[in-house]
Amino acid sequence: MIHLEHGLRTPSQQRPRARTLCVFLGLSAALSCAHADTIYLPPCFSCTLNSTPPAGDTWVIQGNFVTIGMDGLVSEGSLINNADYLTNTFNFQAKAALSNNAWLNNFGMLTVAGSPLAALNNSGTLWNQGTLKVFTGFESLSGRVINQGQIVIGGSLHNHASATFINNATVQFQGASTRNDAGALIENAGDWTALAGSSITNLGAVNNRGKMAGISIINSGTFTNFAGATLDPGTGIVRTESSGTLVNHGTISIADSNFELAAGSRFDFTGGTLNNEALGHITLRRDFVLGDAKSGVVNLSVLGSLRNYATLSVAQGYTQNAGGSVINFSGGIFKVNGTLNSQDLFNNQGAQLNNNGHIDVADVLINAGHFTNKGTVLIHGGQLINQAGATLDNLGGISFALGLGKLLNQGTLNNGGVDGVDAQIALERNQTYDFTGGILNNRANGTLMLYSGTHFALGDAQSGVVNLGAGGRVRIDDGASLVNQSGHTQVNQGQIIASTGGLLQNDGILVNHGKILGGQINNNGTILGSGSIEVGDGGAIIAGSVTQSNVTLTRGTMRLQAGGSLQVNTFTVSAFEGTVLHDHNVVVTAQGGVNNEGHYFFQGAGGTINGKVHNLEGGTIQVNSSRAVINGTLTNDGRYLSSNAFNSFADLIVTTGGWVSASHADFLITGDFLNHSTQAKLWDTTKADLLLFGNGLHQIGVAGADLGASRAGYVSNFAWSALSLGTGSRYDVVDGNASVGGALYVGLIDLQDGLTQLQRISSDYNIYYDALLAGNAYLGGRTYAFGGGSGHLIGITSAAAVPEPREGALVVGGLSVLAVWFRRRRAI
Repeated sequence: MIHLEHGLRTPSQQRPRARTLCVFLGLSAALSCAHADTIYLPPCFSCTLNSTPPAGDTWVIQGNFVTIGMDGLVSEGSLINNADYLTNTFNFQAKAALSNNAWLNNFGMLTVAGSPLAALNNSGTLWNQGTLKVFTGFESLSGRVINQGQIVIGGSLHNHASATFINNATVQFQGASTRNDAGALIENAGDWTALAGSSITNLGAVNNRGKMAGISIINSGTFTNFAGATLDPGTGIVRTESSGTLVNHGTISIADSNFELAAGSRFDFTGGTLNNEALGHITLRRDFVLGDAKSGVVNLSVLGSLRNYATLSVAQGYTQNAGGSVINFSGGIFKVNGTLNSQDLFNNQGAQLNNNGHIDVADVLINAGHFTNKGTVLIHGGQLINQAGATLDNLGGISFALGLGKLLNQGTLNNGGVDGVDAQIALERNQTYDFTGGILNNRANGTLMLYSGTHFALGDAQSGVVNLGAGGRVRIDDGASLVNQSGHTQVNQGQIIASTGGLLQNDGILVNHGKILGGQINNNGTILGSGSIEVGDGGAIIAGSVTQSNVTLTRGTMRLQAGGSLQVNTFTVSAFEGTVLHDHNVVVTAQGGVNNEGHYFFQGAGGTINGKVHNLEGGTIQVNSSRAVINGTLTNDGRYLSSNAFNSFADLIVTTGGWVSASHADFLITGDFLNHSTQAKLWDTTKADLLLFGNGLHQIGVAGADLGASRAGYVSNFAWSALSLGTGSRYDVVDGNASVGGALYVGLIDLQDGLTQLQRISSDYNIYYDALLAGNAYLGGRTYAFGGGSGHLIGITSAAAVPEPREGALVVGGLSVLAVWFRRRRAI
């Protein structure tokens, strides 16, 4: 409402002056020259205005229907319309203030411009169906502005409280700004466009049902973009402040501009679309869920960015494509419960990134904050960088498409954990990694997967610090390798699992409290700890020290080579598949024993086993041109083969299914020899010597049948080429198998203490010797009673072919007892 200033007078109160003729055409008799600041024109029912006030004067238009009466009319002074209807159909210009308190219709060209005093003030109804140009201030004080033509605003538009601005056609702003006060309303159903620098500051309500383009929106009120409507700020911004509400059921496009939802702001994008195009940036300072109905559809372009300072989520089951960058700033929380396909993803220092779904990054993922991955992360040929000071907790899967890309860890990378199901970090052939300065903690349920072509060196600067924790796994694929470098000490409390063609090589110190399985294992250093080793198809080379709780050879070949040693609780060679090549005098110490179901070969210089050995059914122990020393009990359920070799045992127990086949071999037993075998047809020791040395009482279990003093007793009857009984020993001969009775047939018999030694033998079973052998001449072919029992030492005098005992036995290791044995034999 325009308020008349004091001192303004009605026409009946005005004093005449000779100055400017002011005429209301048709009413010239009513007015003559007058001198006044404000002139109230006489009211009329239907009038025409053909003149305008001069500069400095103000005319007040009154009446019912008043029209601008001529083209090109210019008002130098101010006009106030109080008429019911003021209509312009011509080209009319106001160079001073034009105020409408009633109804102003414009069907022509109405221009408010030309001087600093020009202004348009509306408190009534301004209905524009022509062209309205305002290049100064436009004050919509109250009432309505209705545009069905074209409005061009080059200054500012201020839509005051209770005012309404309705555009059904075209509004164009030329660098102007608009303020829409609380309680005010802007309704746009047409085109609302602007040049750069134009803006709407909204504290009231803006309803866009048409098109708004090139104009910034600073919204502290309610801005509604209806279905079918478009909002494009051009290079400007769309910012909803903390007290504002943005409703988008249409399309908002951000190109080379910025879109922002402030903390505390409200929104409803149901059915709407938010396009982030070109170099557009979306900034979220309040919670937002991509994929939620309330969030509408958000399209993120290749060159744009999505910036989060609050809690941003990708809904479960929803896929969000982000062609540009997604940036999670300090204090922000980004939760991916669905799928995020992004060009770049940045989790800044102080931010949290939580992935429970799938993240697919085409270029680079940089974590400088805290990244928890419980889903899957796939990098397409780019990089995943965990920066210094950052933490990446991987409880899901991290991999690189086609094996391309680079993994850089300069912070802390935790792979696995109690919440992980099958956490995995995969390194592939063409992929590079650099963990310089970083820490990799491989924890429970975590797997570090080394695919073919990957070579990971523990102790190398590029590998950083690697902690292999309990419950974690390192898997080595065919063609991949894990090397513990010389001079480096690596602790493993988890599992190291290698495929057949995978290599685990230890050149340093490997402290294994966990488990090492399969693959090819080369130990040139030292393996310590309370863990276990299970060797698979790839086999193992032990050229250094190995101290473990348990070692199992399931498949492949284990080579015990020079410089090697094995100290374990148990050493197991699995059925048929595993092969041990024991050479170079290597010592195997097995407190809990060695269990062999495979193939155990002593070759070359052979070696020693400290502990009991169980050669299970199906197992084979073979000593060819070598030396086997078992400082414990050998229980043989399988095959024991020896040729041109030396064999030593504390005790030798052969079970019913076990058997021995030996040629030109010595069997030294310092304890008991218990033969329970029933495999007479497979047993062949007629060319092997049995040496029972050692102090104390020895048990001898015989399995042969007593066929009397006949050479038939040497055929398939557990016979030996020679039997030597050591000095100072006592012997108790017992029945070795379930068959009633028994006997032992030997070729040569050597009594280290002479014939008096027979008194220290207790036996109910006979021992037969070949009386025709020169070495037995001292016995004279006679029969001798033992010191106890009903058995005898009986000579076989019948002539028949019996294998001649070896005149020179193989001695490996230079044992003194063997030296005595050979000297004795030569003397006999």
